[in-house]
Amino acid sequence: MRHGEANPVGGAIARDADRVLTERGREEVRLMAEVLARLEPDLERIVTSPLARAVESGRIVAGAFPMPPPLEQSETLAPGFRRTALLKHLEAYGNDTHILLVGHQPDLGELVGWLIAEIPQAGIALGTASLAVLTLRRVALDGEPTLRALLTPALLQALDT
Repeated sequence: MRHGEANPVGGAIARDADRVLTERGREEVRLMAEVLARLEPDLERIVTSPLARAVESGRIVAGAFPMPPPLEQSETLAPGFRRTALLKHLEAYGNDTHILLVGHQPDLGELVGWLIAEIPQAGIALGTASLAVLTLRRVALDGEPTLRALLTPALLQALDT
């Protein structure tokens, strides 16, 4: 999942890492969190980038679950992350683990493109609060990853009307 829309740098926000969600960003993340709670009720962990907007998005998602999954901040999801370091980090959780990653573009879109097509340049455009749901047989990728859903707030709002 990409974090929700964030406030720009300026005024009280001096650094990109400190940008928090706008009200619209919080609303879009809440919408996606409700859908995710229905799609993946067995979510076991949320791993976020350490940047404020990703952590805030992760907390909103966790709050949509009756038993909120633990939230972990990881440098392996910081902007410009390395896929190999992220996958090694995720391997520690073992197979059959339901994990939500909350991060940034273009990194997440490139990760999804690489996972489903082994071509990072085929990156998936993930707008703010967009969600890609994948099934991996193993984090080590010796099975075929499957893209089960690609959802955006605009799509969910259109379906709700």
